[in-house]
Parts: sequence; structure tokens; C-alpha cells
Amino acid sequence: MSSYERLAASYDELTEDVDYQRRADFLERLFQRARLPVHTVLDLACGTGTMTWLLTARGYELIAVDGSEDMLAAAAAKTGPGIPPVFLHQSMPQLDLYGTVDAAICCLDSLNYLTNPRDVQRTFERLHLFIAPGGTLIFDVNTPEKFLRLDGQVYLDETEPARANTLVPLERSVPIVANQSAPLVRIMGILASVSTLFTLVGFPR
Repeated sequence: MSSYERLAASYDELTEDVDYQRRADFLERLFQRARLPVHTVLDLACGTGTMTWLLTARGYELIAVDGSEDMLAAAAAKTGPGIPPVFLHQSMPQLDLYGTVDAAICCLDSLNYLTNPRDVQRTFERLHLFIAPGGTLIFDVNTPEKFLRLDGQVYLDETEPARANTLVPLERSVPIVANQSAPLVRIMGILASVSTLFTLVGFPR
């Protein structure tokens, strides 16, 4: 059994503290303020698809991408109102869509899984390619500075004996919206200005 297969089987339970509805409300407010009207949305690193299906139920057309077949299988097994999402098995740096989308989201610190600086840049290059001109990119990241502020504090999940050693940081990350001024962030030890990186791969300032 792969690590992702084990994670996929319990991911929704592990993230039961995440207020997905509130996050969907926040995303939708950003969509409504976007320069380009948002109808099609890419959910990059969609995991088990909870956000994918919430946005689908709100009338958006979703393309959900994840590098784990097990996560995608869990996502595809869910149902809900709206046009069924398209599920694609792809890694973030190898994103390859059949056309452009109006907006892309990458939630729950998924970019932190990229440990190679080139993979981070490549992912933003692929996103730039597949987000329509004037479209919106929304993502969040964890930074080493955030973990330093925790000063070793962790949340120990003891709801099940099998999960007694699962450590989850207390603090959640803050979303970053492309095309707004963004502070310096460190992605897995890679110091980079978000605005500079966006410019490098082609996003407008």
C-alpha cells in the first residue's frame, strides 16, 4: 500500500477541522471580484476533492488535478449537484490541460509538497500557460518562519490509537492571490518574492 493510498483512506477524517464551506465562500468572493468572469476552475492538487465538489455545487465547472491516483479515486467516488468535474492524474509541474481556465486554486498548502525550486517555478509556468489572460490564481503556502513562530507547538491528534502520533501544526496558512502585492514567502527553504516569481514566469504585475 502506498503512502498516498493510506493517506487517501483517512484524509477527509484528518482534515475534518477544516471549514471547507467558509473557504469556498472566501474563494467565491475573490471570483466575484475577478477581472475575468469565473466559470471554469482548476483545482490543482485537489486531494480527495472536497473543495472541488463544493465549487461544483455552486455552479462552477471544475477540472481537478492530483498526482495521486488514490486521492483522485476518493474524489471521483464523491457525488454532488452540478456538472461532474473532470479528474486528471498529473503532477503539479507537469500540468497539461486541453484548454484554459478562468481561475485556478491550490489549497491547503499543497505547493509545499514541491521540494525542488525548479518544480515550483515549473508549476507556476504551467499555471500561467493554462489560466486565461485576466484570470485568477489563488494559493496558500506554509513557511519556515510560520513554524518557527509555533516554537515547537503542535496539535497531537489522539482521537484514534492508530493516529496518536499524527502531528498537525496549530496555525493555518494564509491564502495568496495572484496579481495582488504579495510579501516575501519562503517555499520549503526557497526564498523568493512571489511578485518576482510571477513576473519571471509571465504573470502581470
